[in-house]
Amino acid sequence: MENRIFFVEGRHVSIALEEQFWDCLEDIAIERDISLRTLVRRVGQQHPFDVQSALRLHVLEDVLRKTGIELTTGLVTCDLDRKYH
Repeated sequence: MENRIFFVEGRHVSIALEEQFWDCLEDIAIERDISLRTLVRRVGQQHPFDVQSALRLHVLEDVLRKTGIELTTGLVTCDLDRKYH
């Protein structure tokens, strides 16, 4: 895991994520034409008490959106013929 420090909501936040998450976050930032720092700050403003988890969920939401998979709140059975990854 790689640890990076960002300034979020008036405080320095140490964030440790797996390399794959950092790669995805960098790709998202490039797609949005913003810096990684700006992306982390924006996500952190929405979830200031757990920025690390919020970033992981942000990546998951981005991947699901790009693949067309929608999560529901109800109980859903998996389609065994469909690949989810």
